[in-house]
Amino acid sequence: PELNMGSSDKSKQSNSGFSGQDARQNVFGRVNYDYAGKYLAEVTLRADGSSKFPKEKRFGFFPSASVGWRISEESFMDNVDFIGNLKLRGSYGKMGNDAVSAFQYMMTYGFSNNYVIGNNDVSGLVQTNVPNPFITWETAETWNAGFEAGLWNGLLDVEFDYFKSRRSDILTKRNATVPDYTGLTLPDENIGIVDNRGVELVLSHANKINEFSYQLSGNVSFARNKVVFADEQPAAEPYQYATGRPFGAALLYKSLGVYRDQAQVDATPHLPGTKPGDLIYQDVNGDGEIDSRDRIRINQTNIPEIVFGFTANFAYKGFDLALFFQGQENAQQYFGGWFPVMSHTFGNFLDWRARDSWAVDNIDATMPRGSTALWTTSTNSSYASTHWMKNAGFLRLKNLELGYNLPAPICKSFGAQGLRVSVSGSNLLILYDHMKDMGFDPETHDFWYYPLQRVLNFGVNLTF
Repeated sequence: PELNMGSSDKSKQSNSGFSGQDARQNVFGRVNYDYAGKYLAEVTLRADGSSKFPKEKRFGFFPSASVGWRISEESFMDNVDFIGNLKLRGSYGKMGNDAVSAFQYMMTYGFSNNYVIGNNDVSGLVQTNVPNPFITWETAETWNAGFEAGLWNGLLDVEFDYFKSRRSDILTKRNATVPDYTGLTLPDENIGIVDNRGVELVLSHANKINEFSYQLSGNVSFARNKVVFADEQPAAEPYQYATGRPFGAALLYKSLGVYRDQAQVDATPHLPGTKPGDLIYQDVNGDGEIDSRDRIRINQTNIPEIVFGFTANFAYKGFDLALFFQGQENAQQYFGGWFPVMSHTFGNFLDWRARDSWAVDNIDATMPRGSTALWTTSTNSSYASTHWMKNAGFLRLKNLELGYNLPAPICKSFGAQGLRVSVSGSNLLILYDHMKDMGFDPETHDFWYYPLQRVLNFGVNLTF
């Protein structure tokens, strides 16, 4: 039934196809409690079943509960005029994830040209995994506590939340048990643990002065995660462990600049073959040599720890203006590998990489010397290092809309109920970013990433 499983003669096989099978079953219930609009509670119970797991591990049970106390509704708050709303809240929830490869609990096979019959490569079945009969749901438990307050009739609204989440039973391999050099591949097991915690603050302000009204709102959140347990291989140095660091933290050499001349190379520890114009790497463990033991874990990844935004809405008579700003901080994007390539093998190279690169007449350069070799066989500057880590913080005007509503009497004069004209745009401009000189959009995550487009819209809305 699979078209690509037919004859291995490529002249006869020109189609391909595949099929898959999976199923889910979900049962959930919810109970709400509200007493006098002051005491609030909700409990949710759910059971999820997934065919991706063996029968004994197929179902997961995921409860959640939340409570709230509207203090502003209490009788002792009657004389506190400046507080319109005051609420305390807390919640706990457990969720499951089955977005993993299916049938890991079974021995699976695939087709491959692994056999030779009659001097011809022939497709045959090959084992594609080592089964784990105990695989089950990944889970996430989240705790949240916060409050919200409305003060002075909307002049100031505040929302604050503290949250903590623990993802456990994450499917990962026991790398410490069987190291890579053995050539053996163990199945995934539900052993990984990652914690994430942070805070979020939202401030809002609204007011009206005669015919002019406006609303301002800003939000900022800070969240930091760390690996609690990963069965990682023993590290050469304690600062190289992934445990205790943010998930996905890179292992890099620490760059100190660019070698000016041969005298500086000879005076410092360096990698074999290092020449003037190459990157300087720090001897982190102080043993007088530069080797893999000098790599360090970086505490920031391309996932921002700080995310913030700001919205503003203004209205005056028939005019209205809406703005939305978005930004992030505490994020680092790695531009190593293909990014800083300085090789005619791939055609043109990037201006930011070539600009101020080392040369005999530019020994105080900020970029290492260029190379015409493949990146993977280039100079010592090709090693993964902090030199290629760039600050990914930015602030962007994400959306803007300006509109005008024609007065109703004028609309009625030509038989219409309303007429609105507007102009809007998205991704209009970046107020600041640290990758401007590189030519990359600050939200990029890959060399081949197509940058966000600036879009302008003009509209007319006529109602009869």
